[in-house]
Amino acid sequence: VGIFRGLDGLDRFGVTPSVALGSAVVGCYPELLDELLQRDACFMAHGSHATRRITSRMSEAEERAFITAARDAVAAATGETPSGWCGQDFNQSADTPALLAAAGFGYTTDWPNDDRPYLLGPYDGRALLTLPPQPEWNDLECMWLRHVSPPVWADGIAEAFAFLHAEGGGVFNLTLHPWIAGQAHRIRYLRDALSR
Repeated sequence: VGIFRGLDGLDRFGVTPSVALGSAVVGCYPELLDELLQRDACFMAHGSHATRRITSRMSEAEERAFITAARDAVAAATGETPSGWCGQDFNQSADTPALLAAAGFGYTTDWPNDDRPYLLGPYDGRALLTLPPQPEWNDLECMWLRHVSPPVWADGIAEAFAFLHAEGGGVFNLTLHPWIAGQAHRIRYLRDALSR
């Protein structure tokens, strides 16, 4: 229910979502995938499961296979090969950017170290654009892990967007998890932040 409540909230403001889609989700929630496809969502590959991450303990071949399987599952489910990668919990190895570029990805959202896009590489002639996420207003980071109250979270979103917009050129990546922000006692704060 929180997922659909969250989508309705984004619809109200004309927001087209970018969705980090794990390959395990594809077969489990066809109704969610249909709703997202109807909204022309942009899909990023997101590994397979929340409990399976890229680590430096993987061999290069294992990591390549993991990335390829995630990419191919999203392509099969959505009809389009994803150009973006969003790693589970931002986990990577030293090889990940080069492997993502080799797999045809054009961007990643795994480097929260700036508020402007920048290039990684080149890797065999291919650069990888990084679109930085901001954990400071990620609903999971704020409300779930740090126990920031929903009103304070909403104020942070509105203030950050206003500042970055006035500064010009920054990336505003609002990461939402419907099982957090879409809950009945939190959704109004997301709507409030988006309406400012």
